Amino acid sequence: MAPSAPTRPPERQPLVVLLHESSLDTPAFRAAAALISDQTDAVERWLESLARAAARFSHDAAALDDPLATFVARLAPPGPDGAVPPPGGWHQQHQQ
Repeated sequence: MAPSAPTRPPERQPLVVLLHESSLDTPAFRAAAALISDQTDAVERWLESLARAAARFSHDAAALDDPLATFVARLAPPGPDGAVPPPGGWHQQHQQ
């Protein structure tokens, strides 16, 4: 078997950095990106808090359904024989 020729390591390609890419690696850009990230996190926490508050409010409002219906039913005075007036009132019933 013939001795093999020594292999050369592959040549490394130079790293090309464009002006646009290098401008994205400035302290000002990093600070702006961190600020946007912090603000996004704050909005996310606020939305989660709002969703929890809305769920609690919905649950509490559902608990008021029966007492509110009872209160609204007692707003109208009873008619003859304790009957509740029809939606149009007693006068429409007698006109028919």
